[in-house]
Amino acid sequence: MSRYHVRIEFREPTYELRAGPKPEPYLFGYDVEAASESEAKQSALLEFRETARLSSVAWIRQVLQVVVTPAPDPAELPSARQPS
Repeated sequence: MSRYHVRIEFREPTYELRAGPKPEPYLFGYDVEAASESEAKQSALLEFRETARLSSVAWIRQVLQVVVTPAPDPAELPSARQPS
């Protein structure tokens, strides 16, 4: 298994009809452990849909783009490094 970061860009067109268009899409990011990029994408989309379902809002979320990249190793992140 590998770790992936999945970025989902989306719009809420029903909400935008009432509130006006948003210039940039909304973004959700997920860190996923999966066997492949395809599996990571599917896992993140399932979580995205579940989050939308649980939000109890009436408007739909239209996915524009899904970008999957390898997640950085947590040990290599600046916050994980100890001062010299």
